[in-house]
Amino acid sequence: MNKKTSLLLCAIGAISLSWGSLNFEYDGIDSTTFAIAIAISMALGIYLIVCGMYGLFNNKIKKGEKPMAKTKPNKELLKGNTSVDLMKQEKELESLLAEVKKQLIEKGWINKNGSWGVE
Repeated sequence: MNKKTSLLLCAIGAISLSWGSLNFEYDGIDSTTFAIAIAISMALGIYLIVCGMYGLFNNKIKKGEKPMAKTKPNKELLKGNTSVDLMKQEKELESLLAEVKKQLIEKGWINKNGSWGVE
């Protein structure tokens, strides 16, 4: 669900909830049909607002995109305890991290304050 649809749901829900709230009478309504219409309007309004908010704040993976597979750490990288070996491992990991960041950006992900999200 995109942001426009979510905002539209929130707007329709707010209008429906407002209409139901403004026509609600504490002592009761003489017409049963009108009372049912008010109840449905208020319930539908709350439901649409919740659905719209969910759509606005839920970051979903884009359609057609496969989720990223978890990879096991390369055991060869974990071998060797010398400083030279550790520095080599650090360079390899930095280049791997740069490649992963590049792939994420190509798929539409953005890094905001240290956390990844979809626009």
